[in-house]
Parts: sequence; C-alpha cells; structure tokens
Amino acid sequence: MPFETKLALLASIVLLLGLVPRALLAFQRRKQRGLDTGDPDGIYLFTSPFCHFCRSMKSLYRKDIEMHQITEIDVSLNTEMAKRYHIASVPTILVVRGGKIVSSFYGVVQPDKLASWLHPL
Repeated sequence: MPFETKLALLASIVLLLGLVPRALLAFQRRKQRGLDTGDPDGIYLFTSPFCHFCRSMKSLYRKDIEMHQITEIDVSLNTEMAKRYHIASVPTILVVRGGKIVSSFYGVVQPDKLASWLHPL
C-alpha cells in the first residue's frame, strides 16, 4: 500500500475518532431531553442538578408537573436549548407553542399560584 494511501487512511481514522465522541454526546443530549428534532409544543421546566430551588420545586410540585406533562430540561446537558430560549436562571418554566414562548415563570412559586398559572393550559 502506498504511503499516501496509508496517510489518508490514518487521517480518516483520526477524524472519525474525533467525531464519534461528539456524535455520542449529541445523541445523549437529545435522548435526555426526549426530543429528536425541534422543540414540540409543550411545557418545559428548566433545571440544574446543582440548584437547591430546582430540587425543592420538583419535589413540592410533583403532582402538577405530572398532571400537566411538563418536560424537565437539565440545562447542564442541554445547553443548546437553554441558549435558544435565553434561560438565565433556574428553575424556569416555559410554555412553548409553534417554537415561540407564549408564557413563562421564573423561580420558585407557591403551589396554589403554580396550579392557577398552569390550569388554563
């Protein structure tokens, strides 16, 4: 096998080794958020594993979250989505319709206020 062919083969292998981890990471992020392409209409709860308020909110409002089928988005794993919706703090709840934010709530909220805010949805 000529040297140029070996060099091209080696360069291809090195390139693939660099792309495979990136592809796996992208797949894991899509799998974690449960979205394959685009962001479907719905209610999203943006959280962080390091956020005490996020953990408190999830435990206090578990019923509301399950009843309204809120999708939890971990901002540390889904930086692209957090950037797309300009998430500056967690916890944040967004209602998305047609790719646009139609309603939002930032921070921890009292259970009755959260229920009344989510009720019309």
